[in-house]
Amino acid sequence: MKQRPLTIKQRDVFQFIMDYKSNNGFMPSTRDIQEAFSHKSQTAAQHYLKVLRVKGFLSESVGKARAYTILKEL
Repeated sequence: MKQRPLTIKQRDVFQFIMDYKSNNGFMPSTRDIQEAFSHKSQTAAQHYLKVLRVKGFLSESVGKARAYTILKEL
C-alpha cells in the first residue's frame, strides 16, 4: 500500500523540526512545536510527531526526551 504524501501542515511541522535541529543541534520538544504553531496543547504536536513516524520521516527512541531521528528529507 502506497504511503499518502504529507499534508501542507505536516510538511510545515517537519520543516520546522529540520530547521530547529539544524539551528540548535538537537530536536525540538513538543512544547517548542506547540508554541511555534500556536497549538492550545502539546497533544497536537504529539499527533504530528506520530504521523511523521508512521509516514517514515522520523523514528523515535522510546523513553528519551527529544529522541527523534530524521529518516528522510523533504
